[in-house]
Amino acid sequence: MACGTTNFFDATVHRFRYRFTLDFPLEGEKVDVNEAYLILNTEALLNAARGRKAKYDQRFTAALGWLLDEKAQLQAGLEYRLENYTGNTQTVLFLNSSLIFSL
Repeated sequence: MACGTTNFFDATVHRFRYRFTLDFPLEGEKVDVNEAYLILNTEALLNAARGRKAKYDQRFTAALGWLLDEKAQLQAGLEYRLENYTGNTQTVLFLNSSLIFSL
């Protein structure tokens, strides 16, 4: 191994997560096939490992979803992340898309 690099397996990192999500239909009281819905999400993360300073992250997500049929959904949205906000904070913005199949 080259000098100055660290091995990925040197430490076990434990990730604790807490997520709060709201989702609701954009039409009516429930989502029917071919209707859209909105998802709002916030997630707090703590990464902890022996011998390392704890790292705290926060994520915020807003997405639109469509119920294609009873077993398929399509979702697209934005995720904004504050990574290591108690240290050298980095902000990241993602454009996410998902196709979800229920078995």
